Amino acid sequence: MDVHSRRLIGWSIGSRKNVKLTERALLHAICKRHPPRGLIFHSDQGVEYCAYKYHDTLNRYGIRASVNRPGSCQDNSHMESFFHTLKGELIRNRNIRNESELKNLVKGYITHFYNKKRLHSALNYCSPLEFEQLVS
Repeated sequence: MDVHSRRLIGWSIGSRKNVKLTERALLHAICKRHPPRGLIFHSDQGVEYCAYKYHDTLNRYGIRASVNRPGSCQDNSHMESFFHTLKGELIRNRNIRNESELKNLVKGYITHFYNKKRLHSALNYCSPLEFEQLVS
């Protein structure tokens, strides 16, 4: 997530939460944005974010890692809020049959609704895409 615009940049879904899955989301974001060296990537202290392989990828692209302080869930509040919203607006009370269906639902939600249409009070009630266009 670009914290400035709340736009979801890179994401990945898989049956296992591991470094490979997390790295795939990172590479997805890098391919979309081509960030300058020195970008700060913030995450929680999950083992996949602390893995040497993940840090090697960050270093390769000149990205600096930042992680939550121990016991401080507010440090990653933007992502926590997104996942709460995703579950409430897309997942809750829905019977999802398989990983492929979940992936298609999440892709549609992020690309067609969350980034383009969903209004955010922190963005003066603009969508992430509208906000990026206004400030660019």
